[in-house]
Amino acid sequence: MTDYAWFPVTQPTTGFNQWNPTGNWANGAFWANATTITNPPTTGTVPGASDGAYIVSANVPSFIIPPGYSLPPYNVTVTLDSSQTVSTLGLAQFVAFASPPLPPVVDISAGSLDVTGAILDTFSNTFPVPVGNQTFTGGGTIELDTTGRVEVGTTIGTAITINFNDASADTVVLSCSPFQAAGTKILCPLFGAVQRGLH
Repeated sequence: MTDYAWFPVTQPTTGFNQWNPTGNWANGAFWANATTITNPPTTGTVPGASDGAYIVSANVPSFIIPPGYSLPPYNVTVTLDSSQTVSTLGLAQFVAFASPPLPPVVDISAGSLDVTGAILDTFSNTFPVPVGNQTFTGGGTIELDTTGRVEVGTTIGTAITINFNDASADTVVLSCSPFQAAGTKILCPLFGAVQRGLH
């Protein structure tokens, strides 16, 4: 299992690191290996079924940002329009001496995301330079539209919001039976009339 951090940084000019507030989940260039940190980060691999995927928005005072990086806030919207599976999804924020950023958003549009474990709203992990090892809190948002689907194997953090954006049979599927045997999932589908809050 490998942890991957969403790190949507490009270099439009040599020596300048540009934060991109939007991107597609399937773009491996925006996922950095967070298990083995290198500088520059190792990118190119989209998280798979045995991996953790961690997405963070951030805001800090501009004066603490090293030269060569675009200035905060670092907001995030990740579009998912394919079928993806991960073991863990973390959505959270990092704030230091600044106003909170917008919560990170995963917009599942005509796609599906199967999280076989938990969706976390608080976690500690190591992100590439200049972020480093931090504890991230505050949760984030999953938006479903155009038959978007999310499936969750265990729990959803209380600061995670799931929004149904349209009436196109968007679906949330939870592993919801207290009597299920170890290693199995008994699934309860939720459709657009139910918004959030079941764990």
